[in-house]
Amino acid sequence: MIKDLVYYNDQRLRQRCKSVEKVDDDVRKVVQDLIDSVVYYNGAGLAAPQIGCLIRVFVICVEHTVEADGSSIICPPKVFINPEISNTSEERVVYPEGCLSIPGLVEDVERVKKFTIKALDLNGNSFEESVDLWRARVILHEFDHLEGKLFIDRLDPGVQQRLKEPMNEIDQTFNKKTH
Repeated sequence: MIKDLVYYNDQRLRQRCKSVEKVDDDVRKVVQDLIDSVVYYNGAGLAAPQIGCLIRVFVICVEHTVEADGSSIICPPKVFINPEISNTSEERVVYPEGCLSIPGLVEDVERVKKFTIKALDLNGNSFEESVDLWRARVILHEFDHLEGKLFIDRLDPGVQQRLKEPMNEIDQTFNKKTH
């Protein structure tokens, strides 16, 4: 089912999510909601807190390979439950990022270039993969959501200051139901 998104300044985006103890029908329903929603909103990825569920689950829609121009290739959503990141490279890269929970805002963000991720799939089986490029960036972005962090937290203080007014406008526009 397509879910309404949780937007900037909603406290659910600032909470560390709980680990999934068992991959059961409730978790599978959240995953299906994430898949339906990420496709509907045309996102590169979506984490459970972005639909109001505070569990350690996200989906991504970015392939391992890239187009000739370096842009990402969209693929069917892949599920990551209780993800763990290790073997991060020292090399870092800067690329523009945006977020479905912060509509219209795109800024350059520095992140590690490569790492290994271990997670569970929908059957509760463990898998591991080494990732880099766009896939790595999207995974790190979604992983941050599970930690209660947003991509704007990774920006320089001067950039964060410059964004205060646009962020307030986003809050007022998208969270007006709660104000």
